[in-house]
Amino acid sequence: MANISASLKIPVQKEKIFEMVIDFENFVEFFPYAESVKIIENKNNQIITEEIISFNYHGLKHKIEQKTISKILNDEIESTSVHGPFKGTILKIKFEEIDDITKVSVDIDLKTNLKYKFMTPLIKNLMKRMSLAILYKMMTKINTTNN
Repeated sequence: MANISASLKIPVQKEKIFEMVIDFENFVEFFPYAESVKIIENKNNQIITEEIISFNYHGLKHKIEQKTISKILNDEIESTSVHGPFKGTILKIKFEEIDDITKVSVDIDLKTNLKYKFMTPLIKNLMKRMSLAILYKMMTKINTTNN
């Protein structure tokens, strides 16, 4: 188990970044390791997705298939991996509007199966950097679309 936290203040309206984050099928545009994200079910503020993620590690290509249940709350998204090597991982994203900026906080309780246990420090570092990079990419897209 590993806990990961990151936050970023971005000059974008909360509603715009929130809508972009919950547009799961377009997530592949922002996350370079995601091959696909498919919505299986969407009802009552709960979205179930299947994701295919692939990456290289020391020249070995890995492909991960997982299923995630995301609960959409007022100012928060809580996603739980229910199938795959990261089963039990919980990702919480909170949005807080402060004047003309939005503070986005990401908290991850990372769980890995035995196969990926040895990679936990690498995965933890990567997830923190990728969380911030994804938010920067989303912010850039929002700002370039508005101009």
